[in-house]
Order: sequence, then C-alpha cells, then structure tokens
Amino acid sequence: MRTAPVAKGEGAGLAAAVSLILASAKVRDHVADRDGLLARRPVAAAARRVAAGWDRAGARTGAALGFDTALLVDAVDRQAGIETLAGIGTPLLTVTEPTETATAAAFAHTAVLAGKPQNAAPLAEAGRLFGRLAHLLDAVEDREADAASDAWNPPPRPEGPGAPSRHRHPAVRGAPALRRRAARRTAGAARGGVHRRQARPRPAHP
Repeated sequence: MRTAPVAKGEGAGLAAAVSLILASAKVRDHVADRDGLLARRPVAAAARRVAAGWDRAGARTGAALGFDTALLVDAVDRQAGIETLAGIGTPLLTVTEPTETATAAAFAHTAVLAGKPQNAAPLAEAGRLFGRLAHLLDAVEDREADAASDAWNPPPRPEGPGAPSRHRHPAVRGAPALRRRAARRTAGAARGGVHRRQARPRPAHP
C-alpha cells in the first residue's frame, strides 16, 4: 500500500470533527428514510452504531480544539424533528435553520483558532449562508429519490412537461447570490473585519 499525505493542524482537526458529525447525520437521515438496505432492521441498527461512533470521535476531536460539537448534534436532532412536522407552506428558512446554525458555528470557530475573534461574526454569517446553500442543493439533488420514497423534501416539486429542470429549480436559481454573499463575508473577515459602507458627503445647504 502507498502512503498518502494527511492534513495536519487545528483547521484540519476542526474540519474532521465537523465532517464526522455531519456524516453521522447523513447516515441517520438515510436510516430514517429507510433507503435501500437500510430498510432492513439489522442493517439499520449497524448503521446507527457506526453513526454513534462517528459522533463520539467528532466530539473528542472538537473538544481538543475547544469546539463543542454538542451544538452540531443538537442541530442535527432538531433537523429531523422539523422535517417530520414540516409540510406544504412551511417556510424554507424554518427547515434550513438547523443546518445554518451548525455551519455558522463551525465557520465562526475558525476565527478563534486563527487568533482573530473579531472575525467570528462575519465568518458565522458566511457559514450560515453556506449552510443554507448546501441544504437546498442537497434537497434538490435528492428530490427524485425522496419523491419515489414519499419522503419530505423542502423545495416544491414542479410537475408536468413545462416543469423546470434541476438546475433551473427556484432553490438552485438563488444559489449564486448566496454564494456571492458568503464569499463577501469571508473576504471581509480575511481583511480584518466587516466592511462598512462609507457615508457619502452631503452637500452643504445655504
């Protein structure tokens, strides 16, 4: 077997902690939807055990960096409850809020690791927008599979010959704007803070 380079450092550790928690959430989501082999109880039970192990590993890694992954776990748990109760007319932002909260916390903690706590707020905003974008794109990607299994999916499902394609879906059409906003927040933090709009001088009145 050939060796592979492994990223080291606090940033890589934070990314690993978050990835473990979110991977665990994805597994539990598939179990809840009874996808494929996960519809079988023994397989589902094994998948839950694996997910629980990832949760513990993520918590240990996060704790070593001063990052409490309990917020991520709470967001994941709330996500499942919100989607269970959601239906036609439920605001999209109500459904995306747990994901936004989780990614905002992860982004904000990078400011702590970098020794720039003043950047936590703009990075949290960038993370919130990134989380919303990721949630919506994931939902659109899963739209057909969710429709086949009668699982709830936040974006409405257009029907008929004139229905928009996946890439023209309303949730996707707003993606570029979200991406630009997140990039502006991140760029502002990288330059030392949030940009403030300069006030234009007002003409003097006689």
